[in-house]
Amino acid sequence: MKVTLIQPAMGRLSNGKKFKRPFTLEPLSIVTLAGLTPPNVELQFFDDRIEDIDYDQPTDLVGISVETFTALRAYQIARHYRMRGIPVVLGGFHPTLLPDEGLRYADSVVIGQAEDLWTKVLLDANKGKLKKRYSSNAVSQITRTRIDRKMLKGKKYLPVTLVEFGRGCPYHCEFCDIPIFYKGRHDVRPVDEVVSEIIASGRKNVLVVDDNISARPYILLEFSKAVKPLNIRWASQAGITLAMHDDVLDAVAESGCVGFLIGFESIDKRNLKLIDKKTNFTIPYKKAIKKFHDRGIRIYGSFIVGYDFDTPKIIDRTVEFAIKNKIFIVNFNPLFPIPKTPLYNRMIKEGRLRNKKWWLDSNFRYGDFPFNVHSMSGDDLTKKCEEVKETFYSISSIIKRGVGSKTNFGNPLSALIYILINLRTRSELRGKAQLYLGMDE
Repeated sequence: MKVTLIQPAMGRLSNGKKFKRPFTLEPLSIVTLAGLTPPNVELQFFDDRIEDIDYDQPTDLVGISVETFTALRAYQIARHYRMRGIPVVLGGFHPTLLPDEGLRYADSVVIGQAEDLWTKVLLDANKGKLKKRYSSNAVSQITRTRIDRKMLKGKKYLPVTLVEFGRGCPYHCEFCDIPIFYKGRHDVRPVDEVVSEIIASGRKNVLVVDDNISARPYILLEFSKAVKPLNIRWASQAGITLAMHDDVLDAVAESGCVGFLIGFESIDKRNLKLIDKKTNFTIPYKKAIKKFHDRGIRIYGSFIVGYDFDTPKIIDRTVEFAIKNKIFIVNFNPLFPIPKTPLYNRMIKEGRLRNKKWWLDSNFRYGDFPFNVHSMSGDDLTKKCEEVKETFYSISSIIKRGVGSKTNFGNPLSALIYILINLRTRSELRGKAQLYLGMDE
C-alpha cells in the first residue's frame, strides 16, 4: 500500500502565483503521521508550500493536514485526487471543527488527535473499507507521539528542528480554537523523550512548538534543566505570566532560550476582558518585558487588531508601545473569527459577519476582516493593520528598537541578526498582505 501525505499551501498572490514563504519550517504534523505509519506502508510526501504536487504519481490513499487558512487549498487538492479515483482523508484542526464540511470534499475525516486513529485509517483503507469518520476518544495522545523525518530529506526548510513538548492550553481565550481541539487540557511528553528527539535531530537550533510552554511553569523548569547540557538555541511560545517566576526565567535563559512568542493581544484592558484573556492582567506589560530582556530573551510580540474597543487611536498607541519597549519583532494580526470558537459564535449571534464562511472564499485576502468593528469598517481595519506594520518595520523604528537594547544590539552579531530578521519579516508580511486563499482553479 502506498500513501501520499500533503501539507497544503495557504494560497496565491495577486498575480495568481502560489505564495511561497522564503523561510519555511518543516511540517511537524506530517512527520508525526510518518512516525505512526507501519513500516509495510510506503510513504511519499508533497509540501505544497515549497513544491508542485505531482498528481499523477501512483498512490492508494491521500492524507491532507488541514488548518482553517489552508482549507480551501486542501479541498482543491482533494478534488484532483478524487477525480483520479483516489480516496482522500482530511485531518487536523479544521476537519475536527467542521467534519461535515470536510466530508463534502473528501472521503473521510479524522476528528481529533491522530495517534490512536491513523493505523485504523490505514488498515481500513487497505481493505477498501474506509469509514467516513474516525473520532478520537482518548483524552491525551501526546505521550504516544513518534517522529519520522526521513521524508523531509532533500526538501528546503530552515535548519531548525521542530519538537513538541506539550499540547493544548488550559486557558479559554474567546478567539482561540486550541482549547476546543484539546478540550481545555494541557499535556506534556516525558522530558527525556523530548531530549532524545533533539539529540537525534543533530541540530542546535530548535523550535518547541507548544501552544503555551509556560502553562505549568515548574514543568518548564524541569524541561530547561534537562536541555541545558545540550548547548542548543531554542525558542517557543509562552504566556506573559512566565515573568512572575524569576527562578524559572533564570533557568530558561541559562538553558539556551533565545526568545518567546508572547500573546499580548491588546493594550486595552476592555479588550482583554472581552476576550477572556485574564492572564494578561497579572503583571504589567512593561515590567514583564523588562524581565525577559534583562535575561537576554527576545520577544516576538503578538497583537491582534479588530477587537470591539479598538479605534485608530488605540491601534496607534499599540505600535508606539511596541517600539518604545524595543520588542524584537511584532505581528499585528487581524482578528479572524475561526469557526466554532466563542468569538465566531458571538459574531454570528450579533449578525456582524459579512462572510460566514470566509475561509472558502477565493477572493478573501489574508489581511481582510470578515466583520465590522463598532468604530471602524472592515476595509478601514485592513488599511490600519497594514499601516501599523509599515510603521513598526520602518528603518527609523528598527533603529529606535535597536539602540540601547542589550537584547537587540548587545554585540555586533546580535545586531546583525536583529536587523536581518526585521528586514526579512517586513518583506514576508508585505507578501502575505497580498495573499489570497486557494489557487485559481
